[in-house]
Amino acid sequence: MLRILSYSPHLRDHLNIRETLKNLKINAEEVHIDSVFSFEIIPEYINRSLTSNVPVHLILYVPQVNSVILNILPQRIPVVCLSGIEDPDSVSPSARDWVYFYDQGSNADFLDLVRKCLELQKTRYELSEQHTSNLQAHLSQSQFIEIIGDHLNRAFILETNSGLCLLNLETYDSNPFNRHRVAQCIKKLYAPVKNTLPPKWHLYSYSTMKMALIIDDIHDKNLFSQQLNSLYQQVTSYFAAQNLVVSIDVGVVITDSISVDPFQFYDQAQSALAIAKRKGHGFIEYYGYEEASKLLYATRLESDLKQAFLKKELFVVYQPLIDLVTLKPVGIEALIRWTHPEFGPISPFDFLPIIERLNAMDTLADIVFDQAFSTLKDLQTKGLQLKLSININGQQFISGKLIHTIQNKLAQFQLSPKDIELEITEEIDLNPLAPALSQLTELQDLGFKIVIDDFGVGYSSLHYLSHFPVDKIKIDKSFIQNLTERKVKILEAILNLAHFLKIETLVEGIETKDQHEMLKFIGTHYGQGYLFSKPLDQDQLLTYLATFGITDLSI
Repeated sequence: MLRILSYSPHLRDHLNIRETLKNLKINAEEVHIDSVFSFEIIPEYINRSLTSNVPVHLILYVPQVNSVILNILPQRIPVVCLSGIEDPDSVSPSARDWVYFYDQGSNADFLDLVRKCLELQKTRYELSEQHTSNLQAHLSQSQFIEIIGDHLNRAFILETNSGLCLLNLETYDSNPFNRHRVAQCIKKLYAPVKNTLPPKWHLYSYSTMKMALIIDDIHDKNLFSQQLNSLYQQVTSYFAAQNLVVSIDVGVVITDSISVDPFQFYDQAQSALAIAKRKGHGFIEYYGYEEASKLLYATRLESDLKQAFLKKELFVVYQPLIDLVTLKPVGIEALIRWTHPEFGPISPFDFLPIIERLNAMDTLADIVFDQAFSTLKDLQTKGLQLKLSININGQQFISGKLIHTIQNKLAQFQLSPKDIELEITEEIDLNPLAPALSQLTELQDLGFKIVIDDFGVGYSSLHYLSHFPVDKIKIDKSFIQNLTERKVKILEAILNLAHFLKIETLVEGIETKDQHEMLKFIGTHYGQGYLFSKPLDQDQLLTYLATFGITDLSI
């Protein structure tokens, strides 16, 4: 059933509305009309409807309205104003999304408008409820935030607290079969969890390995915490019963009976989740002062980063790539850096996600290409023949613009694709296979070398080697930190596989002579790390290269 609330102080208005809408049906659903004669009753009526099984889908407001009345009326429920507004320019941009003005046209026009509003609100309510019936139907971030907004609006109207819990599930089992089992178990997790959820706890899925809980009407935070801990233990036990080791981190945020922006609410939960993950594995973190400070810092960085683009504060440094036998540099990797005018050097791990969120990776790519290609051209002019290695972000690769952009830049600086290595991290989702394979093959045919960065960190290593054209793998530094016999055997296995496939190898993060000697002994081709050189600006790089007293540094 669909519910309409009509307001007018006059009986004849209500009778006219009922007569006009008497035969209205939406997809065979009955339309129920409630009439109120006092404006003060509307908020109370909305409150009651929200706790019932049939919430209000539409408000028909007969008298002339003004901006004050619009601010009092509940948002996110469509309002059709039948007598216009006193001051049209005063309608806020946000109100325009849910307020409609009927210009006294035909009954057919009026029915069409009412039908449109009812269908819109019906869809919104269904979106908020339907997802909990199918965990496999992942919500997009925008859809999920829309649902958060619906719950927050309800909490604000009823003056109660709402909670948001983001759950990140992760397995560190390198066995592909077990990882597949984890993914399948997550899909089946909904039923046992749903049956034990406390009242007004709602389960959502917005990624393969991520779930979320939205909790309405939190009256006792201690009780809420106990219920969350109990649910956490239930989920952990569920995976343990399947003989699967899964780490579950949770970020939690709770409102305080105030109006909260859904984007901010989501960011606060994400911030708490990030803290939980940094603490290790299996933590529940509540959003608090530390998270608020970090969020404020991130907001400041985002604002200042936009100015940094305009002021050209982002710059490229270069870390030499070394032949582990001759100890001569054979290439350089271009790395982006940002020195904040107040905070000093900012880690790329902090500002790169912001650039990605701002959809500014293409702008960043232009900066890297311009500076790095200019440096490479200058080195070639001086007789230094080095390979230039550049990191490719997922946005650049998947957008399909990479080939066109990089070819134009190479032509601008009169460079050859054979001078360039493109590093693609395992974290980039290269599915579907066909388009990804086509792009990589085209890049390789043009003369670029394809390098898999952070090899071995993710769980797609063999997938990449078996499906994509790869010239070199860059083995993550974690394999040589705190060296053990087991790690050395793993390294040897990787090197043997690469040798068999005729793929070059490079290990990053080399900091000690013992690491260098071990890697050289087991047959690693190249290395990179502070043992040889830190990242250098262009002047420092020229000074560093001059110490070798040679000009032919080609591989």
